[in-house]
Parts: sequence; C-alpha cells; structure tokens
Amino acid sequence: MKLSSLLILGALLVGGVQQVAAQLVTLPTILVGSGLTTNTPAGAHVIDVRRQQNVAIEWTQQLGGAGTSLAGVEFVPSIDGTTLASTPDNNGFVLARAASGGTAITTITNFNVKGYNYLVLRYITNGNSQLMTNSFRYWVKPNAP
Repeated sequence: MKLSSLLILGALLVGGVQQVAAQLVTLPTILVGSGLTTNTPAGAHVIDVRRQQNVAIEWTQQLGGAGTSLAGVEFVPSIDGTTLASTPDNNGFVLARAASGGTAITTITNFNVKGYNYLVLRYITNGNSQLMTNSFRYWVKPNAP
C-alpha cells in the first residue's frame, strides 16, 4: 500500500471519530460576611457531572482586607440538582484554605464524582473579620457515549 493511500485511510478514520468538546464553566460569585457560614440557595450553584467520572473545580477567595483565618466550602451530591441527602456530609467534598488578606487565593482540585448526577455547593464558611468574595469555575469534559 502506498503512503498516500495510508494517509487518506488515516484521515477517514480520524474524521469518523466523534470529538466531545470540553468546556470551562463559571458559577455566579458569592459574597460571605465576616465570621459567617452561608448556605447557598437551592439550585444556584450546581455542577452537572452526568457522563463524567471526574470534575476539576477551581475556587478563588479574596477578602476585603486583612485576615488569614480558615475558609471552607462543601459540595454535596444530588440526584436532580436540588434534592440533597438528609446527611449530605457523609458523601460531600470539602475544600478548606486559609485566606491571605486582600490577595486572591486560588485552589484547584479534582474529584471522582462516584456516579453522582450533580454536585451542589452546600455552604461556604468565612472565619475572617472581612467580607469574602468567592468565585468558582469547573471544567467539563463529558465522557464519550
């Protein structure tokens, strides 16, 4: 077989493979007052992890002034994006990080989603005496059918 025939055959094979586009998704920003834990409104911060084995999550936190106390977030599984288990802490994913004053701190991690349909942001804690701005992004790369 000639090289040109192999190249054409290779191009046909590659052309028939379905490519699934990856996507970076940004969730709405959340402000948490000083020394508070806030629950997020149902359905407001939901990550669709259907057809995924893992999800990469980026959390950026920034205080409005001085402070280095611990802050944390918890994502919990949901079957429909709204309903949470009665004891969601048993299955949730927790991120904790000390703040660094007015400097933005970014934490990136990867979770195995264990076959769940959705991850819901359940709460954010702020142990500092400053307003804390929180932003979240996640990377979606659906598994091929």
